[in-house]
Amino acid sequence: MPKVSVIIPTYNYGKYIEKAINSVLAQTYKDFEIIVVDDGSSDNTKEIIGANYKEKVSYLYQEKKGAPAARNYGFKKSRGEYLVFLDADDLFHPLNLEKKAKFLDSNLGFQWVYSDCHYIIQEGLHLKKKATFKGFCAEKKLDGNIFRELAMGLMIPIDTVMLRKSVLGRVGIFDETLRSFQDYDLWLRIASQYKIGFIDEKLCYVLYHQGSVSTSTDRESAYRSKIAVIEKVEHRYPHLTKNIGWKWKKTKADGYNFLVSHYMDKSDLKNSWRCIKESIFNYPVQKGVYFSLLRYIWRRIFPKTTESLR
Repeated sequence: MPKVSVIIPTYNYGKYIEKAINSVLAQTYKDFEIIVVDDGSSDNTKEIIGANYKEKVSYLYQEKKGAPAARNYGFKKSRGEYLVFLDADDLFHPLNLEKKAKFLDSNLGFQWVYSDCHYIIQEGLHLKKKATFKGFCAEKKLDGNIFRELAMGLMIPIDTVMLRKSVLGRVGIFDETLRSFQDYDLWLRIASQYKIGFIDEKLCYVLYHQGSVSTSTDRESAYRSKIAVIEKVEHRYPHLTKNIGWKWKKTKADGYNFLVSHYMDKSDLKNSWRCIKESIFNYPVQKGVYFSLLRYIWRRIFPKTTESLR
């Protein structure tokens, strides 16, 4: 039985999948299995796996259901004690599995661990950042009990995490009803009960390229998903969110503010007004939403003038 299961969901990423798999095969730690879950690809992904990795990779195919369903399928078929999830266009540093498996072996009180990572744009240009984007991911890396920080906006890239498989048996798997933020939802559930370890090394490479850039529709879906996650957490862990207080409400209001901007750009005043009200209701002491409110009022009073300026 392998100690670590590496689950790689993919959809039409044949041009990236070989590098992802090769980065796993190049690991200094060798006690692992690789499970590639093909989520209905129409490109040459199956042929690549069959020609180059037939004896090294377990290839699973399903009709397109989305990345969370693919990850759940891989989880159900996995045999390892530890799990990692690698997006098909991302890469592991050769020491990634060794460092994280060693941490979990040596720290039985921790149920999961994550690391820092490199962000890469296009075909290899490193960002001149401290590995994470300010405002999107925490620049100060955290360990221990991080539920509060997650609830306030800390984002942990999925490739950077290794967890004990038994944890998912207790907190549940990825929520397949969410279009986005499925990993954020899962991290919140795990963090509500278990502390996390942190390895202060860049052990993964997260790629940003044209295929990973969200469309307008995707962004709307993402914002809606994040709000849905926040509402789930409020319902499930009221004692934890209550302790966070106004900062938790601000996180929720920020989600509505993103939607307001999205709808205003589309001149969808009905949904803009609905989100403005929700934002103010959740966190009235903020500046941004009131600028949106003024913009909304202007659009209602001078619709023709606004259109002529566009």
